[in-house]
Amino acid sequence: MPPVKHYCRKIFGKNKKPNYFFPAFIAFMVSMIFLPQMIFASAPSAQNLYDDGSEGGGLPHHYFAEAALSVKYDYILIIDESGSMKRNDPSGARKDAAKLFTFLSETLNPGNRVMVAGFGEKTNIYLPLTEIQGNEKVISSAIGQIQSNQDLTDMKGALTDIRSILESRKEKNKTVVIFLTDGSLTLADIPSEEEEAGKPKRDKTIREEEDDSGRAAPDTTDESAESNNSTANQTAENEYKDSTTENLPYLDQYKAYLKELCYKYRSDGIVIYPIAFTNEADISILDEIASITRGVCYKAEEARDLSFSFIEILKSITSRFIKIIKTTEDPVLSGEIEIGKYVKEMVAISLENNLNAIPKVELNSPSGEKPDYDSIIDEGVFRIVKVKSPDEGNWKYSISGDAVFVYEMVFSGILQPAYPLYLWGASLLLQADLSGLIESGYQESINDFKVSAAIMGPDGTETEGISMADNGKEPDIKSQDGIFSGVFAETGKKGFYKISFNINNEPTGSSASRNITIEMIELPVKITYMEPAGNFYITGKPLTVEVSMEKDPSYNGAFDINNYKLTFNATGPDNVEAKDMVLLDNGSASDKKAGDGIYSASFLNTEKEGKYFLEFFIRDAAEMTIPAFTGKKVEFEIKTVPPLDIEVKNNLFTGEPASLTASFEDLSKGIFKYVLKAPDGSAKEGILYDDGNAANNDISSNDGTYSASISGLDLLGKYIVSVEAVYNPGVSDMPVSAEAEFSKEFQVKQTGQAVEFDKDSKTAAGGFTIISQSENLVMLSVDIASFDKDLLDNKIIKSVKISSSPALKSKTESQVSLDFELADKIKGGQYRVSVPVVIDDLTGTSVEFGIRVQESFPPYLLGIVIGASVVGAAAVFLFVYFLYIRPKKRGY
Repeated sequence: MPPVKHYCRKIFGKNKKPNYFFPAFIAFMVSMIFLPQMIFASAPSAQNLYDDGSEGGGLPHHYFAEAALSVKYDYILIIDESGSMKRNDPSGARKDAAKLFTFLSETLNPGNRVMVAGFGEKTNIYLPLTEIQGNEKVISSAIGQIQSNQDLTDMKGALTDIRSILESRKEKNKTVVIFLTDGSLTLADIPSEEEEAGKPKRDKTIREEEDDSGRAAPDTTDESAESNNSTANQTAENEYKDSTTENLPYLDQYKAYLKELCYKYRSDGIVIYPIAFTNEADISILDEIASITRGVCYKAEEARDLSFSFIEILKSITSRFIKIIKTTEDPVLSGEIEIGKYVKEMVAISLENNLNAIPKVELNSPSGEKPDYDSIIDEGVFRIVKVKSPDEGNWKYSISGDAVFVYEMVFSGILQPAYPLYLWGASLLLQADLSGLIESGYQESINDFKVSAAIMGPDGTETEGISMADNGKEPDIKSQDGIFSGVFAETGKKGFYKISFNINNEPTGSSASRNITIEMIELPVKITYMEPAGNFYITGKPLTVEVSMEKDPSYNGAFDINNYKLTFNATGPDNVEAKDMVLLDNGSASDKKAGDGIYSASFLNTEKEGKYFLEFFIRDAAEMTIPAFTGKKVEFEIKTVPPLDIEVKNNLFTGEPASLTASFEDLSKGIFKYVLKAPDGSAKEGILYDDGNAANNDISSNDGTYSASISGLDLLGKYIVSVEAVYNPGVSDMPVSAEAEFSKEFQVKQTGQAVEFDKDSKTAAGGFTIISQSENLVMLSVDIASFDKDLLDNKIIKSVKISSSPALKSKTESQVSLDFELADKIKGGQYRVSVPVVIDDLTGTSVEFGIRVQESFPPYLLGIVIGASVVGAAAVFLFVYFLYIRPKKRGY
């Protein structure tokens, strides 16, 4: 691509020595008025580059359709009159298409103006800028005067003449140029070099590379040139001229000046939509015209395609939803359309075709009645009818000819890609905005819309069906906010990429489209982003921005790194934007060392809290007018102090520990400690750890969440825990604290009396006292599922049940009775068991009981004992008898 350099017009006129005192005084007074507005914190909101806002500021991209369409347009129709049109368009289809575009645009959005021009070797103005409404016959007649009799296709001459006319307008509306041509732009299509040499030369201008501060002058070729309040703009109008083009071959010079002219259109905020008619048209130069001016080049291979090309342009400009039905067999098209409550307007069009010379349109409302049309336009080759606020439901239609349905539903805007020029290989973030639908109260209808993208690369390769979602998953930021996002990464080829965003409304079968063209360029440099590297920074502290740049190792040509200029844009809270901030490698200010390949700048505008992102750009100062987005983007957040999130997982029973966790919102590392104040006023301190140790209840080490287990919570009542932390985001230490409360509401008091199992008994009763400080009635139960048989002597117990009332009244002391069932074959002895009890199945503790089991005797042991007792008694009797009784009887 031939180089095009950036020049600024001489403010004081040429060949005159300026008097500096008066302009200096004026500059001083203006700076005193506007200086407060020029700092970043109060810079104007960034504009959507592809919005349909009015010139001088524009509208928010999320406005609903009627708001966006309230913008008045100046439509400039520039139509090729070269002799080749006799062959390519013998029936004058381009005239019919131009009429359809003009009258349909006014039907959709009243209050526009139109200019009609034809061009070849000269430019013919058939209609100056004229209000469309009320002048339909005059406009139709003017378009009908388009000829096919000129010898050349002087695109540059036509655009030069038209721009001169547009500059003289007293009232400047949003301006769209439709530039239709079948020209191939060869030497045979343009004026000869001798003819061009005879034309007056343009004024040369001075290139403004840097201002007095060393900062590069803002590039007013950006879309923000439309806003005369933007700090990124110069008050003087920028002109473009490339001093090296004079050494190029004549055809290359012509093309270079043509592109230079397009940059002027762009700085004026004028979009050009070229239509490349037939395969003879030079699609490459028309693509460049579209890309530079933020338009899209449409291709119509045959004359019958021209009407649909014009409709597609209107579709992109107005964000209307359109459905086209072409007929090849049936002379009459009929069917039904489902109209949702969010449809604000319906327009039906019948186009003449080979089957129907007289277009007709008939519509029937859901009630079966014919509607009162708000407007009817009948131009012979087409018929347009409009219904405002159509009734919700199924509409029937009958149309003679090709059918076009146009619906006003929701205004759609393109948020990304946001720039016309990208560095080769950079991934493209794709974002389409339908948030107006939600803001207008139709949240539930967002699912009626499906968004996708289609991209045509420089080699003609098409990638269709690129999915875009509003689901909050990468790259989409927030679910169901009306912003649909996707990514296109296949940008490995240099050249122009045509991007079409397709928004389909499933009930009507219609679609809206937003279309742009961007260019991928290749530069022999390698760029590495370095700083800022953190996710969070503190308000009021300057940030160092650093990017390294070096020669691409794969590049073998001549290379001068000083030719390349690095800049960045910063977008802060509320979309406030600062542009064209320069990164320097000069060893001064924030740059540490000159010539080390690290380019630096200080970012001072950190007073406002919120999310920021930086985007980095590069420009070859010797050849490029505007910078290319490098694809390098960094996001971070600025806050006064990060929130300290703490959480206590508390068991409501005394004696049970509590789990304490704390973390900064950004999960950065720090120093954490806690202070616990008990209900009796006593206090204890502890440390929180991020070591993954289960003893501290820490789940994972080095994840930014710090934990501690707090024990010794033996008192009923309220506990207060405060966490004190030191936050260190790499700038300075910041003390942070947070506080939480929790309570112990239940306390178990055991009687100390063991549960007694009598001989041969399998059941026994036991109990304990529980104190409740709860405000509510709660239910107590035994958590038998958690009864651990391996804990203590729990295996001796078969079951445990509450025999008293399970309801615990608020703020009472209750006696709880339990029934224990003994397992089989348990020996007598002393045991201890632990019974888990829970409150409302939410919080619990374990109550320990002493168990005493009495021995029982088997039957055979009883017989032995009785027999032994009888034998013993007999022995005693015999002993007494022979020792005392018998001797006494015998007189001893």
